[in-house]
Amino acid sequence: MLRQMVTTTEPITPTRIARGIRRRLGWLGMSVVPLYLTREDAQREISIAVDPRFLFAQLGPADNDALLELVPRSDREVYLRRFRAGKLCFAVRDPTRLIAKVWCDLDEISSPFYSRRLEPHEAFFFDVYCHPDYRGRNLTPWLRLQCYAALRERGRLRYFSVTGYFNRSARNFKRKLGAINECLLIQVNLFGRYRRTWMLRL
Repeated sequence: MLRQMVTTTEPITPTRIARGIRRRLGWLGMSVVPLYLTREDAQREISIAVDPRFLFAQLGPADNDALLELVPRSDREVYLRRFRAGKLCFAVRDPTRLIAKVWCDLDEISSPFYSRRLEPHEAFFFDVYCHPDYRGRNLTPWLRLQCYAALRERGRLRYFSVTGYFNRSARNFKRKLGAINECLLIQVNLFGRYRRTWMLRL
Protein backbone atom coordinates (compact mmCIF):
# COMPACT_ATOMS: atom_id res chain seq x y z
CA MET A 1 0.00 0.00 0.00
CA LEU A 2 1.44 3.32 -1.03
CA ARG A 3 1.65 6.01 1.64
CA GLN A 4 0.25 9.37 0.64
CA MET A 5 2.99 11.98 0.37
CA VAL A 6 2.35 15.28 2.14
CA THR A 7 3.68 18.24 0.21
CA THR A 8 3.79 21.94 0.90
CA THR A 9 4.29 24.94 -1.33
CA GLU A 10 6.02 26.89 1.45
CA PRO A 11 9.65 27.46 0.38
CA ILE A 12 12.43 25.97 2.46
CA THR A 13 14.29 28.93 3.96
CA PRO A 14 16.92 29.26 6.71
CA THR A 15 14.24 30.75 8.98
CA ARG A 16 11.90 27.80 8.38
CA ILE A 17 14.72 25.33 9.05
CA ALA A 18 15.68 27.18 12.26
CA ARG A 19 12.06 27.08 13.47
CA GLY A 20 11.91 23.34 12.84
CA ILE A 21 15.13 22.69 14.72
CA ARG A 22 14.01 24.89 17.59
CA ARG A 23 10.69 23.03 17.86
CA ARG A 24 12.38 19.63 17.94
CA LEU A 25 14.87 20.75 20.59
CA GLY A 26 11.90 21.88 22.68
CA TRP A 27 10.65 18.30 22.71
CA LEU A 28 13.96 17.35 24.37
CA GLY A 29 13.65 19.98 27.12
CA MET A 30 16.01 22.44 25.44
CA SER A 31 15.00 25.93 24.36
CA VAL A 32 17.10 27.97 21.94
CA VAL A 33 16.36 31.70 21.62
CA PRO A 34 18.13 33.56 18.79
CA LEU A 35 18.14 37.37 18.84
CA TYR A 36 20.05 40.22 17.28
CA LEU A 37 21.78 43.00 19.17
CA THR A 38 20.76 45.90 16.93
CA ARG A 39 22.46 49.29 16.62
CA GLU A 40 20.29 52.24 15.66
CA ASP A 41 22.52 55.17 14.75
CA ALA A 42 19.72 57.12 13.02
CA GLN A 43 22.14 58.84 10.67
CA ARG A 44 19.79 58.86 7.69
CA GLU A 45 17.18 61.55 7.16
CA ILE A 46 13.89 59.65 7.35
CA SER A 47 10.35 61.00 7.24
CA ILE A 48 7.38 58.91 8.37
CA ALA A 49 3.87 60.33 8.20
CA VAL A 50 1.17 59.37 10.69
CA ASP A 51 -2.28 60.64 11.54
CA PRO A 52 -1.84 64.21 12.92
CA ARG A 53 -4.07 63.28 15.88
CA PHE A 54 -1.29 61.10 17.24
CA LEU A 55 0.99 62.89 19.70
CA PHE A 56 4.42 62.01 21.09
CA ALA A 57 4.88 62.22 24.86
CA GLN A 58 7.35 61.39 27.60
CA LEU A 59 5.63 59.68 30.51
CA GLY A 60 6.19 59.76 34.25
CA PRO A 61 4.90 57.97 37.38
CA ALA A 62 1.59 59.83 37.13
CA ASP A 63 0.93 57.98 33.86
CA ASN A 64 1.13 54.54 35.46
CA ASP A 65 -2.63 53.90 35.21
CA ALA A 66 -2.57 54.75 31.49
CA LEU A 67 0.32 52.31 30.97
CA LEU A 68 -1.59 49.57 32.78
CA GLU A 69 -4.63 50.25 30.60
CA LEU A 70 -2.49 49.98 27.47
CA VAL A 71 -0.94 46.66 28.59
CA PRO A 72 -3.47 45.10 30.99
CA ARG A 73 -1.25 42.22 32.13
CA SER A 74 1.62 44.52 33.06
CA ASP A 75 2.87 45.09 36.60
CA ARG A 76 2.37 48.45 38.33
CA GLU A 77 5.37 47.96 40.62
CA VAL A 78 7.68 47.10 37.70
CA TYR A 79 6.80 50.41 36.05
CA LEU A 80 7.25 52.38 39.27
CA ARG A 81 10.65 50.76 39.89
CA ARG A 82 11.73 51.71 36.38
CA PHE A 83 10.74 55.34 36.86
CA ARG A 84 12.54 55.45 40.25
CA ALA A 85 15.65 53.99 38.60
CA GLY A 86 15.69 56.80 36.04
CA LYS A 87 14.41 54.80 33.07
CA LEU A 88 12.57 56.85 30.45
CA CYS A 89 9.22 55.96 28.92
CA PHE A 90 8.11 57.47 25.62
CA ALA A 91 4.65 57.01 24.16
CA VAL A 92 2.13 57.87 21.47
CA ARG A 93 -1.29 59.20 22.43
CA ASP A 94 -4.45 59.61 20.45
CA PRO A 95 -7.00 62.15 21.76
CA THR A 96 -8.31 59.73 24.40
CA ARG A 97 -5.60 57.26 25.47
CA LEU A 98 -2.11 55.84 25.12
CA ILE A 99 -1.73 53.64 22.05
CA ALA A 100 2.00 52.78 21.98
CA LYS A 101 5.03 52.98 24.26
CA VAL A 102 8.70 52.12 24.54
CA TRP A 103 11.11 52.20 27.48
CA CYS A 104 14.63 53.57 27.34
CA ASP A 105 17.62 52.88 29.60
CA LEU A 106 20.45 55.41 29.74
CA ASP A 107 22.68 53.35 32.04
CA GLU A 108 22.95 49.85 30.59
CA ILE A 109 21.77 47.39 28.00
CA SER A 110 19.31 45.78 30.37
CA SER A 111 18.35 42.58 28.57
CA PRO A 112 18.16 39.08 30.10
CA PHE A 113 20.15 37.90 27.07
CA TYR A 114 23.00 40.43 27.12
CA SER A 115 24.05 43.33 29.32
CA ARG A 116 26.77 45.94 29.46
CA ARG A 117 27.19 49.49 30.68
CA LEU A 118 26.34 52.21 28.20
CA GLU A 119 28.63 55.05 27.21
CA PRO A 120 27.40 58.63 27.91
CA HIS A 121 26.33 59.01 24.26
CA GLU A 122 24.36 55.73 24.10
CA ALA A 123 20.84 54.54 24.99
CA PHE A 124 18.99 51.23 24.99
CA PHE A 125 15.37 50.70 23.89
CA PHE A 126 13.29 47.88 25.38
CA ASP A 127 9.72 46.77 26.14
CA VAL A 128 8.04 48.28 23.09
CA TYR A 129 4.31 47.78 22.62
CA CYS A 130 1.63 49.05 20.25
CA HIS A 131 -2.08 48.48 20.82
CA PRO A 132 -3.37 45.84 18.36
CA ASP A 133 -6.03 48.21 16.99
CA TYR A 134 -3.31 50.61 15.82
CA ARG A 135 -0.77 48.23 14.33
CA GLY A 136 0.12 48.64 10.67
CA ARG A 137 -0.05 52.47 10.83
CA ASN A 138 3.70 53.14 11.06
CA LEU A 139 3.36 54.13 14.71
CA THR A 140 6.30 52.08 16.01
CA PRO A 141 8.91 53.50 13.58
CA TRP A 142 7.42 56.99 13.98
CA LEU A 143 7.68 56.69 17.77
CA ARG A 144 11.30 55.61 17.38
CA LEU A 145 12.10 58.70 15.29
CA GLN A 146 10.57 60.95 17.95
CA CYS A 147 12.67 59.15 20.59
CA TYR A 148 15.83 59.75 18.56
CA ALA A 149 15.08 63.50 18.48
CA ALA A 150 14.35 63.63 22.23
CA LEU A 151 17.51 61.67 23.07
CA ARG A 152 19.73 63.79 20.81
CA GLU A 153 18.82 66.75 23.02
CA ARG A 154 20.34 64.76 25.91
CA GLY A 155 23.52 64.07 23.94
CA ARG A 156 22.56 60.45 23.22
CA LEU A 157 23.49 59.70 19.61
CA ARG A 158 23.77 55.91 19.40
CA TYR A 159 20.94 53.55 20.25
CA PHE A 160 20.69 49.80 20.84
CA SER A 161 17.88 47.29 21.08
CA VAL A 162 17.40 43.52 21.05
CA THR A 163 15.46 42.10 18.10
CA GLY A 164 13.94 38.63 17.99
CA TYR A 165 15.32 36.59 15.09
CA PHE A 166 11.81 35.39 14.23
CA ASN A 167 10.12 38.76 14.85
CA ARG A 168 9.74 39.83 11.24
CA SER A 169 7.76 43.00 11.96
CA ALA A 170 10.40 44.32 14.38
CA ARG A 171 13.21 43.47 11.98
CA ASN A 172 11.40 45.20 9.13
CA PHE A 173 10.67 48.46 10.95
CA LYS A 174 14.22 48.70 12.26
CA ARG A 175 15.60 48.04 8.79
CA LYS A 176 13.38 50.88 7.55
CA LEU A 177 15.14 53.14 10.05
CA GLY A 178 18.61 52.08 8.88
CA ALA A 179 19.40 49.89 11.89
CA ILE A 180 22.28 47.38 11.74
CA ASN A 181 22.42 43.97 13.43
CA GLU A 182 25.75 43.99 15.26
CA CYS A 183 25.74 40.40 16.45
CA LEU A 184 23.58 37.33 16.90
CA LEU A 185 22.81 36.28 20.48
CA ILE A 186 21.89 32.63 21.01
CA GLN A 187 20.62 31.66 24.44
CA VAL A 188 20.34 27.96 25.29
CA ASN A 189 18.20 26.85 28.23
CA LEU A 190 18.35 23.23 29.43
CA PHE A 191 15.37 21.97 31.44
CA GLY A 192 14.81 25.46 32.88
CA ARG A 193 17.92 25.13 35.08
CA TYR A 194 20.98 25.79 32.95
CA ARG A 195 21.15 28.88 30.79
CA ARG A 196 23.96 30.30 28.71
CA THR A 197 24.18 32.91 25.95
CA TRP A 198 26.67 32.96 23.08
CA MET A 199 27.46 36.01 20.97
CA LEU A 200 28.27 35.55 17.29
CA ARG A 201 29.71 38.58 15.54
CA LEU A 202 28.20 39.29 12.12
